[in-house]
Amino acid sequence: MINMSTLPEHPFCTFVKQVALQNHIKNILLNLQQRLKLNINILLFCCWVAQTGRKQFNKKDIQNISTAITPWHEQIVLTLKKLRKYLQQNTKPISHKISNIILEKEIIADQIEQLLLVDTIMRPSYRRSAIQKLIDACKNISVYCKESHHAMDQQDTELIKQLLSLVFPTLDRKQISTYWDTSFTKNKKHNLPSFTQFELDEFL
Repeated sequence: MINMSTLPEHPFCTFVKQVALQNHIKNILLNLQQRLKLNINILLFCCWVAQTGRKQFNKKDIQNISTAITPWHEQIVLTLKKLRKYLQQNTKPISHKISNIILEKEIIADQIEQLLLVDTIMRPSYRRSAIQKLIDACKNISVYCKESHHAMDQQDTELIKQLLSLVFPTLDRKQISTYWDTSFTKNKKHNLPSFTQFELDEFL
């Protein structure tokens, strides 16, 4: 039987867990998810790949990532979430107990999705400066946002800058703002093909 103890503990999964413990980051991610229909695991993967010196994604990388996890995400993760939400609306005591059991399975399914992401992009880690890592993160996120094909406004931009500030706490907010604006504007010039978008209903 698959449970949390039998799943491999990958550094990316640890990174996601650390993020989940910080309410401020969690709220930023939920806002971005709701506003832009982004997959939080992919968004965090964009950050982690850059933060660990694994450089930049191009649009093909993002498309490969989406293709790799879409079946699992739509058929397993979202199904569990919808079932749990349905049970939460039921007032019977047994529904609450079953909902808690499903939540445990949901957390496992979410971690499996994270492992699928890691398996899709296997890269060595390079020695990169903090600024280089920031530039990589800006590129990764901007390419993913363009691929999602949802128009971004000032509030969305501010949320992403806040996220980057928390992922790279040693860097000045002004630098982060400048590099994000440059990366987003550069990638905005390219007309990227769309693909099926999917969303997480919430972040565990």
